[in-house]
Amino acid sequence: MSSTLEVGPSSSPSSSKRCIAYLIPNCWFILSLTTWVLHLCRWIRHILHDGSEVLASEPRKEDDSYNIRIPPPVQRWNLDILDCVMQHLSASDLAAAASVCRDWALAARVTLYAQIYFDTDLDNATLLARTMRGTPCLLPLVRSISICVGLPERADVDWLQLLPTNTVHTFCIKQLGDEDEDNLATSILSAPFIRNVRHLTCFALPHLESLRLWASFPVDEIQSISVPSKLTHLHMSLYNYSIFVLRVLAVLGPQLEDFELFVNCRHPIREQIPEFFGALERHAHHIRRLSIRSIHVPRRPYLDSIAHILPSLEDLHVGPGTYSSALLNNLPLHVRRLSLDHDYSIPQFPFKALKKLISRAGRGECRLESVAIYLRWNHSDMAPYTSLEGMCKKRGIEFEVKIWSKGMQSKGFYD
Repeated sequence: MSSTLEVGPSSSPSSSKRCIAYLIPNCWFILSLTTWVLHLCRWIRHILHDGSEVLASEPRKEDDSYNIRIPPPVQRWNLDILDCVMQHLSASDLAAAASVCRDWALAARVTLYAQIYFDTDLDNATLLARTMRGTPCLLPLVRSISICVGLPERADVDWLQLLPTNTVHTFCIKQLGDEDEDNLATSILSAPFIRNVRHLTCFALPHLESLRLWASFPVDEIQSISVPSKLTHLHMSLYNYSIFVLRVLAVLGPQLEDFELFVNCRHPIREQIPEFFGALERHAHHIRRLSIRSIHVPRRPYLDSIAHILPSLEDLHVGPGTYSSALLNNLPLHVRRLSLDHDYSIPQFPFKALKKLISRAGRGECRLESVAIYLRWNHSDMAPYTSLEGMCKKRGIEFEVKIWSKGMQSKGFYD
């Protein structure tokens, strides 16, 4: 049995000839269309590739009206290069550059607000103060501040309280005139940023009477344009003793009546001790109250002769381990109030030398009026101190014992 396959008209050679005959005169149109489609595909692929890189590094923004995710614009400028360029421009050029575009404005802002000069007598002082208060994003950009206070009624410096604590490293202040502005110094010195200032290039507050300098980092330099004429009390709290103490005494010592030095760790050693004594004798010999204290105990006493180089000294307070019996045995007549710190790590308190001193005061051989002992432990035999209290009471000498505790330090134990 056989079968026969019949070919229909669509497979005939005549239909192929008709297709070829149609394409030959229209080939230019087909080639153009193909080229355009390929170009469109490459363009779409380029856009999708760039958009995926941006979206992978930055979050998308959503258009709430159409619920369409719009990728942020691609950064056209290198910010590092812009920062380097902006640092070499003047203030007027920076203001002009900031008006070019958003990228330039952001780069110019960093340089514009890195160093601030604030003069209360200038017309733009109020505008600058209002800008700093109303634009919190500018506050972390400030690195250096120079303030000139003229008219007290225009001293709008409350924006200093808003500055972060770890940004400003240079602070310069100069106050002109004789107006009594007690609140101004308090406002500036209580600002949080003051604690981390590295360079205090000028401190000219004419009515300042008492100054406390606290530094948790090594300090080696002090620059001063003018010294407050009424400053008589200085308290310095340093991490380690350094030459900074000598420079402060050279500048402020001639007018000081009260000097307190608190050293957290390292005391003066070797040649630093005679240098320190020499600075006190040359620049601060008329001090009436002297306090040298610390938390850590030095290797050997070094303050036994400190009272002999200060003929006006009336009140002496020394830290644990900085003195020995020699201080009590040779205490000058002009010392009226004596305070002693004692630490548990020191083997024995000099009871015998202190009793002799109290007896001398009872006989009128010295002018001692009060004795205070600060003990740095809680569990101790208080009987010897009770005996000292009885001796002082019989001779009309004030006596006080304080025992150190964790809560006492914050209440003024080391103030």
